[in-house]
Amino acid sequence: MHLVSSAKTSLDQGQSDQAISQLEQAIQVNAYSAEAFFYLAKAWQDKGDFKRALEFARKSEILSQEQPRELKRVYLLEAELLRLLNQLTESEVYRQKAARLGM
Repeated sequence: MHLVSSAKTSLDQGQSDQAISQLEQAIQVNAYSAEAFFYLAKAWQDKGDFKRALEFARKSEILSQEQPRELKRVYLLEAELLRLLNQLTESEVYRQKAARLGM
């Protein structure tokens, strides 16, 4: 968790490369950390690699299935990434998934 927290700080400071390094380490420690995959997706989004970001967001989605609040956050990220990739129909599907979760 310390690595994920440090990575979030790095992201907030615009240090995407540093955040990626920290998150990759966090995933080596815990390959089931939905939060680490979520922020890794955010870091790649910040770097403009939307396809890679979507890959990590999808991993976070799989790991977040039992956590509706986290899953909603992931769906919204996936919707945004899909929009950025000009996959507008699929983006809307993910927005609707997020809306169904409420909260």
